[in-house]
Amino acid sequence: MWHVSPPHRPPPITRLLTETQTVDEAPGKPEPVRSSAQKAAETANGFARGLRHARTYAAEHGHLCIPYQHEKDGFQVGLWLSNQRAAGPQLSPERSQALAALDPWWNPSWSTLWQRIYLRARRLKDSGADIRPAQGFPGASENLGTWLYRQCQTYSSLHPQQRRLLAQIGISA
Repeated sequence: MWHVSPPHRPPPITRLLTETQTVDEAPGKPEPVRSSAQKAAETANGFARGLRHARTYAAEHGHLCIPYQHEKDGFQVGLWLSNQRAAGPQLSPERSQALAALDPWWNPSWSTLWQRIYLRARRLKDSGADIRPAQGFPGASENLGTWLYRQCQTYSSLHPQQRRLLAQIGISA
């Protein structure tokens, strides 16, 4: 039904492949195959390195709500932790427990954004500020005050653990 003239046809894939090879590559020489034991060792080393960085971050900040872009010594800690969260049930129990030992809320069932804002409210409360809904959340910034107000408004729809965390800073039904 359709006819495409030769100048407008896509180039053959074989030509594209030869054009993308770098000068250092020897054509036809495949990358060495790694055994499953080597892959497992690399994965274990990557997890150990990530856990070391996570431990340092948790010791400094008191939580593992690491921003996605956070990097330390060339290691993308935020991305690594995001990948651990994304692994979900495929993450081994040992690894999950190692992260939970650093922060029991490292992988909440709600968004990490909610967790980060909660941690801001917690820091405000820990600094001695009085967080009272009836008073309009004195001492809180306008954004944080709005967020706290919204938590009061949607309190009954929050996860029970979120309600427990909010109760620790004085927010209840």
